[in-house]
Amino acid sequence: MNPTIPEMNRTIGELDGWIFSRSGKTAKKGKNGPWRNTKDFRYHDSWKWLKPVIDEIFGYALVHPEKVKPIIEMRIVVNIKFAHERVFEFAKWFQTLNNEYKIHQ
Repeated sequence: MNPTIPEMNRTIGELDGWIFSRSGKTAKKGKNGPWRNTKDFRYHDSWKWLKPVIDEIFGYALVHPEKVKPIIEMRIVVNIKFAHERVFEFAKWFQTLNNEYKIHQ
């Protein structure tokens, strides 16, 4: 089953530093940020939202080159849907990595 745009945006949002309410309908950036409706998340159709996350992913290139490679290969991307899907895949993998790390602490 394919994830929905809101599900993908939530996963990307978590990588981007958003903290979600229990309901998942609101989130705040960091601990002290104002609450925002998650329906307003625009990772799927706004480069203004997605580009900073892509830049953050580049920072992981030395540690996880195989996982960052699909993002780096998007040097010139005109299709934001394609970029959104690639960033979601990285964010999903990164979430799994963090969960495994927490278990082994």
